[in-house]
Amino acid sequence: PFKNLCGAGVALKLISALDGGDYEIPLEQFADLTALATVADIVDLSGENRYIVCRGMNFIEQTDRCGLTALLEVSGLLGKKINSTSMAFMLSPRINASGRFGSPSTAVKLFLSEDEQESRSIAQELNLLNENRKKAELLITNEICELVDSDRSLAGKRVLFFCGKNWNHGVIGIVASKIEELYGKPCFIASESDGEIRGSARAFGDFSVFEALNYCSECLEKFGGHKGAGGFTIKNGMAEKFDEMLQKYAFENHREMPVFSYNIDYVIKPEEMTLRAIKGLDFIEPCGEGNDKPIFLINGAKVEEVSPMGNGKHTMLRINYGGKRLYAKIFRKSPEKTGILAGQNYSFAVNLEINHFNNKDSVSILVIDYRRQGINQNKIINALHIYESFLRGEDIPLNYYSSMYPERADIALVYRKISESGTDLDMLYSQIFSENLNYCKFLVAVEALSQLNLIDYKYSEKKVRRIKAEKKVDINTAPILLRLREKTGR
Repeated sequence: PFKNLCGAGVALKLISALDGGDYEIPLEQFADLTALATVADIVDLSGENRYIVCRGMNFIEQTDRCGLTALLEVSGLLGKKINSTSMAFMLSPRINASGRFGSPSTAVKLFLSEDEQESRSIAQELNLLNENRKKAELLITNEICELVDSDRSLAGKRVLFFCGKNWNHGVIGIVASKIEELYGKPCFIASESDGEIRGSARAFGDFSVFEALNYCSECLEKFGGHKGAGGFTIKNGMAEKFDEMLQKYAFENHREMPVFSYNIDYVIKPEEMTLRAIKGLDFIEPCGEGNDKPIFLINGAKVEEVSPMGNGKHTMLRINYGGKRLYAKIFRKSPEKTGILAGQNYSFAVNLEINHFNNKDSVSILVIDYRRQGINQNKIINALHIYESFLRGEDIPLNYYSSMYPERADIALVYRKISESGTDLDMLYSQIFSENLNYCKFLVAVEALSQLNLIDYKYSEKKVRRIKAEKKVDINTAPILLRLREKTGR
C-alpha cells in the first residue's frame, strides 16, 4: 500500500474499501476534495498522491459543488485552468484560514452546503479570514524586521530565534518560512501568551530542526517534527537559554552553515522559449512536494527596462535574451528593492508558465532569484560567512583579518556612492565591486559608516541612506575597525 497519503487520502481509501474495493466511484465523488487536502498538507506528490491530484484538478475545474464553486469565485479562479500552484496558493490558504482565525467547522460547512447563497456567504467569510491571516503575518514579520534593524546581531546568528508576546500561534509557522527565506538561515519563532511559550521552526539543507530541538530538550516542555520543520514549547524562563543552546548546536554540528540555494534543472536557450515548449511542461504537473517545478536558468540576459507592477509592490523586467525580447516578473519586490540596473547583464533562475489572458496565450517568466554577470556568487557567500563569523567572535584564519580590512579610500568610495534618499546594498556593491574591494571589505566599510552614524542602515531591507554629518568624524574610531586592527596589529 502507498504510505504517503494525507488524512483525506486515507479517508478516500476507507470509502473505497467500504464500497467493496471499487476506487473509481469514490474518486468521482471525492477526488476534488482529496486533491485539495493532498496539496494543502504538503505531502509527497508521487505515486498514488500524484494520481489523486491529477484526477482532482479536472474535477475541481468542472465542479458542481456549491461550496467549491463559491471558493473558486472569491479566489478569482472560476472558469480558469486549475493546477497545483493555484490550489496551493489560492484555494488552500482560504480553507486553512478557518482553522487559524476562526473554526475549522466554517470550511466544513462550505463543502457541505448545497445552497448557492449560503456558499457565497461562507466563502466570503473565509476570504475575510484569509485577509486577516495576511495582516497577522505582516504584523509579526514587520515586528521581527524592526528588531533586526535595531540590532543587526540578531540576524548575524547562525540560527535565527525570535520570541514575541501574543503573536498569533496560527501563523508563526508561515512567518518562520518567510523569515528563513528573507535571511537565508534556519528560523525558530516563538510566541509567549497565557503563560506558555510555543513556537515553530523551519530549516533547509543539512540542518535538522528535529535534531536541534532534541539537543535543546532540557529547555523544552515538549517538541516534535522532522528535518525541515517542527513545533516546540519552551519552559517558562528558558527562552534565552534555548537560544544559546540553538547557537551551540549549530556551531558544534554545522561549522559551515547550509546556504539557501536553488538547483537549476536546465539552462534554457532563447530559441527554446516558445509557447509549444512551455505548454509541454503541463505533462509534469502536478508540481509540489517531491515533484518541484523545474527551475530554468536564463544565462546572461540584458535588462532593458525595470518598471513597477501592482502599485509598486512588484517588478516587471524587459530583458533581451540572445536577441529575443521577453518580460519577466519579480513578485513581492519593488524595483528599488531588486537592486537591478537597466543596461546591465544578469542571470535569472526562473519558473516558466503559460499566461492565459483575453483568450490569448503568452510565455510567463517568474523570477525566483538573480545575479549580475561578473560577480562571483561563491565568493560573495564565503565572504558573508567569514564576515558574520568575525562579528560573532568566532576564530577565523589569521590572514583573513588583513584581507577584510578596508582602506580609507575604500570607505570613502562606499560613502560617496550612498545617496541621501537611500541606496540598495546589492545595487551599491554591483556598482563599485572590484578585485581590490572584496565583499568582506565592503561590508566592513558599511558597518563602520553605520557605527559612526554617517549612514542609516536598514538591514531588513538591505538599504543604506547617507546622513548629513554635523561635524568631522575620524573613521578609524569605528569599533569594527578597532577590532580588526587588534587582530592585524595595525
